[in-house]
Amino acid sequence: MGTALDVVADPPRAVHDEPLWRRLARRCITIPTFAGVAVLLLVAAPLWLPCAVVVDLLRRTRFSSVRALTFLTALFWLEVLGVAIAFAIAPPRLFRFVDEERFLAWNTALQTGWVRALYTLVLRIFSLEVEVSGQEHVAGGPLYVLIRHVSVGDTLFPGVFVTGATGLRLRYVLKDELLWDPCLDVVGHRLPNAFVRRESGASDTEIEKVRLLARQLSSSDGVLVFPEGTRFTPSKRARALEKLASRDPALVPLAERLTHVLPPKVGGVLALLEEDPRVDVLFCAHAGLDGIETIGHLFDGSLVGRRVTVKFWRVSAETIPSSTDARVRWLFDEWAQVSRVVAEHAARHPVI
Repeated sequence: MGTALDVVADPPRAVHDEPLWRRLARRCITIPTFAGVAVLLLVAAPLWLPCAVVVDLLRRTRFSSVRALTFLTALFWLEVLGVAIAFAIAPPRLFRFVDEERFLAWNTALQTGWVRALYTLVLRIFSLEVEVSGQEHVAGGPLYVLIRHVSVGDTLFPGVFVTGATGLRLRYVLKDELLWDPCLDVVGHRLPNAFVRRESGASDTEIEKVRLLARQLSSSDGVLVFPEGTRFTPSKRARALEKLASRDPALVPLAERLTHVLPPKVGGVLALLEEDPRVDVLFCAHAGLDGIETIGHLFDGSLVGRRVTVKFWRVSAETIPSSTDARVRWLFDEWAQVSRVVAEHAARHPVI
């Protein structure tokens, strides 16, 4: 097995450089593990449910333990259901009863339905309120979608508010650690996504994966990138500024304005703009999920009753600068607006 990028030109498929044997070996671990945990949580519910109620009453929380365990049980069963459906729709393609385009459409529908179901679970179980503005800018592709990243929960927003609302088929740039999620692993490899290794030391190779996603975009397609590369925390922001000061001091004044987000990593965004500069850019800023980083935050009540703001705005391709330096400054300027959205939300809805 070589390391050449695996991409099929027509129709586009997942971009990766992982040997098949490694993918199959991982699934032999993850799928039985997730199924086992799902069964265990369900069977043990008569035990953990009353215990969780007592704990919540003693802690005087808003039944955060009950909510968290209920959510985790539903999540693992949703994983099992998603993988089962993914395997069920595979034989028709394997035996050529359907063409590749139809098979991709089935998997897109499965991915969208799975995300919307998970989003609904999160809203209902944790009593979240979500306010969305600017969604009129989403309609009509092709688009490059740049979204802030602060929590696992924000990965649901593109599937709900972009694909789910308009039908725009997004090609995701994802960190390869997410492949340990079996549903994402199976379905994600059937769709035109790029799985990148953030700390691989081969940034040119990883950026090339992103560039390939921008090819053959139709009016029904988009590419989604998390420019920060990882979830925001104040400590990560401080480290990012230190690295930027050593690599590109000229950008430090631009990055210091970004008080509530990480400085964007420009490589992937520039690769997209270079590959097809005729594509509009859709920005997605959101706030309200800050501080929700681990499973522990589900149990301590941090997420319950949160108010979440999601804001979209669109930048026409004609207004984006053509030179590399100007594009970098443009990206930092737009990302400063993302930071302002977060700051304004924090001022209106402080976390107590």
